[in-house]
Amino acid sequence: MTCFKPRAAALALAALSGLAANAAALEILPDAGPAVSFDGDGLIARFVQTDPNVFNPHSVADAIAVLTQGLGAVSEIAQLAPYVDFRDTNDGFGGASPGTDIVDPLAVQGFDHYAVSYTGFLNVKQGGDYAFRLYGDDGFRFTLGGTPVFEFPTDTGAVTTTSTPVTLHAGLYSFALVSWEQGGVFVNEFSWQTPGDESFALPGAGDAQLVFFSGNPVPVPAALPLLVSGLAGLAGLRRRS
Repeated sequence: MTCFKPRAAALALAALSGLAANAAALEILPDAGPAVSFDGDGLIARFVQTDPNVFNPHSVADAIAVLTQGLGAVSEIAQLAPYVDFRDTNDGFGGASPGTDIVDPLAVQGFDHYAVSYTGFLNVKQGGDYAFRLYGDDGFRFTLGGTPVFEFPTDTGAVTTTSTPVTLHAGLYSFALVSWEQGGVFVNEFSWQTPGDESFALPGAGDAQLVFFSGNPVPVPAALPLLVSGLAGLAGLRRRS
């Protein structure tokens, strides 16, 4: 990050912190069916490189324009990721979970102007109040179940931003996190505070289970009856023939 206005960033962070302290919990309902009982396969992390002489993202709107319209786009890399913890290098600086870093694929190639999105589905297995946190450089916007949860709308150095309390019910939620890099350091580490926990951790990184899905999975309780009825139908056809 090359252009950092500490006063503006501090004011924005103070406003976000005030919201987190004073607002009642935001309730979000699942939008992708009931919770599934099997492990997910991760999120889709999509990095779109831009030509800074043509277009250089400096806001959420700019990042979305790059990702959806290809504004200034030069190349693209997409990969499956178990969680969001991308950095320029895997040296573990800052954030909630050192040692779990995923190396930024564009930084490896020497690029530092791009927009990035992480999309998929979050499997919430326990209902209750959650808080979300993003340790990031530059800004970001996080949407869950189609509802904007929190953001840092401008360029910034590495800073931690925490959401207001969010009440979630068990189920599947569409997940979308948009960010960008316009020069210098890049980091995106997304963590959550689950009901009854005092600390923040990467979702799914502390155990063998993955709570993220790259696509819309078929829940096991719904899939099993479909399989049984399908087999019964085949058996009936064979008897009639």
